[in-house]
Amino acid sequence: MSKKPKQPIRRTALGLWLKEKAPEVAQAVGDILPDAGALGVVRNLLKKASPELQAEAEAYIERAEGEAEITARWQADTKSREPLSVQVRPLIVLGSCLCFLLFAVLDGLQILVLKSAYINLLENLLLTSVGGYFVLRSADKFTQRKNAA
Repeated sequence: MSKKPKQPIRRTALGLWLKEKAPEVAQAVGDILPDAGALGVVRNLLKKASPELQAEAEAYIERAEGEAEITARWQADTKSREPLSVQVRPLIVLGSCLCFLLFAVLDGLQILVLKSAYINLLENLLLTSVGGYFVLRSADKFTQRKNAA
């Protein structure tokens, strides 16, 4: 499986924000890959900025750290030789959809009457798993295409 190359800071949401709000910082760190050290440099460069700007930047930096962590986790899962670790996310989506379908049919036929708490739980699980798997992956691909252009 091919490894996705990391994008430099200038091609991330943090980089776009820096370009608008702190162009001198964007110029200094734009070509650095967003790892913990680079994000620490960004924090240090923004220490001279206003507290409002620092708070706004911190949100972008935390988001970049979270994205790096998720990317590292996904890469570790795809590199694993264990079939379960590679397939866990698709299996969760499939299982959630099958449970929802099964309970919808059973409830529709009035074989099983579900309490509203379980319906809400199933709805949230399904929305979270499908949203996390398809929507976030689609958004990531869209962002990659937009940054590549």
